[in-house]
Amino acid sequence: MWTFNSLNWKSEIDIEINGQEVKANFNINAAGQIPTNKDEMLWETFIDNYQKYLRDSNFDFLTENTKTLKTTKK
Repeated sequence: MWTFNSLNWKSEIDIEINGQEVKANFNINAAGQIPTNKDEMLWETFIDNYQKYLRDSNFDFLTENTKTLKTTKK
């Protein structure tokens, strides 16, 4: 079905932890959607913020993601 909310897209994240190494594979399925540049930037920012959090657990990714989501919805 169609959804105009990019947060309702089907997505999968596979995470593999091996010692100090973390690998994450993000599969954002936009099939049946018409993603805008803002939608694509939203997902890129979410992924970037996840990477920043893995490097620095003091990084507040939830606040940053919320800010980006508000901007995208405007």
